[in-house]
Amino acid sequence: MSLVYVSHKGCSRRFVALVPLPKSMVCSSCHRSLMDNDISLCITHIPSPFAKQCSVVCSVVIKPTFGSFLSYKTGQNLHIGIADSHSVVHSFSGSGVLSESSTWDMSLVVCRFDVASMDEMMRLFMSDHAHYFSKDSYRETDWNCFDFVIHFLSFAKLGRYSKAVFTQLFVLDIMKCARRYAKLFKRVMRRGPLTVRD
Repeated sequence: MSLVYVSHKGCSRRFVALVPLPKSMVCSSCHRSLMDNDISLCITHIPSPFAKQCSVVCSVVIKPTFGSFLSYKTGQNLHIGIADSHSVVHSFSGSGVLSESSTWDMSLVVCRFDVASMDEMMRLFMSDHAHYFSKDSYRETDWNCFDFVIHFLSFAKLGRYSKAVFTQLFVLDIMKCARRYAKLFKRVMRRGPLTVRD
């Protein structure tokens, strides 16, 4: 499901709805059923900040540790990882370093890299630094997935950042966007199509 703007010929009213559109959608202005075959609809997709895992190549991605951004509440833990050229996300947790190819749908891409050798960089990083990121070395508050990403970026010469600076530069704005989108998505799920006020 995704959010769209919907308008129709002969009426100035626009709506925000989820696709697939509800079969009983009626315009609140002209009271016509928008699902009639003789109505010409204009549907414009609202860009989603959430990415499918197959599209996160060579990037840093975040997701809630549990659940999705649609159920995320500010202050809950996030998980961060690095996607290689095949969209496999490498991250660090209490299980050690994970390489996952299917559990990062609906994640946020916080930055992308134009690095042809991303896979080789990850291989070299793990070869040189695996002992720092064993499951026994993981500590939730001070040696975690964020440290893994920060150290990889420095190793790969993609930037030297503190956690605070990285968050300020790359995470805060996309999180605001994700919260707005999720809030609107949940509102449309609960109430049905919403009229857009111009």
